[in-house]
Amino acid sequence: MTARTAGFLTRAQSGLKPPRSRSTRVSPGRGGVAVHWGGPGAAPATLDGAIKLWRSWQTMHMAAPRGWADIAYSVGVTQTGHVLAGRGYGVRTAAQGTNDGNDRYVAVVWIGGEDSTPSQAALDAIEWVVQDFRSQGAGLDVYSHRHFHTTTCAGSKLTAHAGALHRRSVASVVDELPAPPAEPVAGDAVLRLTAPQTEGPAVLAWQGDLWRRAAIGVGAHDGHYGPVTEAASRRFQAAAGLQVDGVVGTKTRAAMTAVPTYPGWDGNTPLWMTGGSRGHHVAAVQQRLRDRGWVNSKGRDLAVDGSYGPETARVVDLFAREFRQPTGGVGSEVWVALWARGVR
Repeated sequence: MTARTAGFLTRAQSGLKPPRSRSTRVSPGRGGVAVHWGGPGAAPATLDGAIKLWRSWQTMHMAAPRGWADIAYSVGVTQTGHVLAGRGYGVRTAAQGTNDGNDRYVAVVWIGGEDSTPSQAALDAIEWVVQDFRSQGAGLDVYSHRHFHTTTCAGSKLTAHAGALHRRSVASVVDELPAPPAEPVAGDAVLRLTAPQTEGPAVLAWQGDLWRRAAIGVGAHDGHYGPVTEAASRRFQAAAGLQVDGVVGTKTRAAMTAVPTYPGWDGNTPLWMTGGSRGHHVAAVQQRLRDRGWVNSKGRDLAVDGSYGPETARVVDLFAREFRQPTGGVGSEVWVALWARGVR
């Protein structure tokens, strides 16, 4: 597969009418891209023919009985490999058939249907659209329309193409997961609660590690090893299976070195994964569980698909119970245990 397009046409270039309204209350970062076809009929072989059909779809979608604000889709893709602007990224679609689907997924439609087969140029353009939407913040998922409810859309070939793009999307994230650094990040100084308090760059670096890697809050990042930082250190040690004494020495630093920066975390949103979570962080957990030898209920490798479904929830809870960590999802303790347990 190759991500490329024969060209991008704006709404004005395609002759679309302005939308009646636009809703930007969406969260495609928690979903991804949905792939569609246009329904019955053959795909226009020429760009002009596709543009004409694109405009007719907008007219149909905005007219009664639908009465939608605009054409249903974010973009359209032609047999010639061109991409035609629709609602665009960050605008709620009317294409997936469910409220959640329209909230969390942008929609790309092949301007063709049941009576023809998508060209290689069209498939390449769909891949280009997926990559473009991901660069704007869309999540890992790439699903056919039939993922959201029972429908023949988007046909077998487009559904298979969406599945291949989804697997490649998730694999690329796993490949990009940060490798543990060769040396402990916060230096070699032993840190402990003292009077007066230990302070300086080594403490500040350790506070940063607790927050960025373990998602354990330390209050103010002030370079002072006070009671709050000591409590955070104890929490980390407990999750990592170390002696819980609040003293940051060689073993505690080695355990922190094994924990990568939480992927995709903005440093503000609490670290928590549970049923329905999707994205880079879920894929990282799934891959780590696989690396540690955990399997699904059928004894097979756990899927690394970036979706926190029932199998992932089951295995996470089994892992958490084994290491006496909180169950019900992946929080700071489970995240640390996944990476630091066994590091001594």
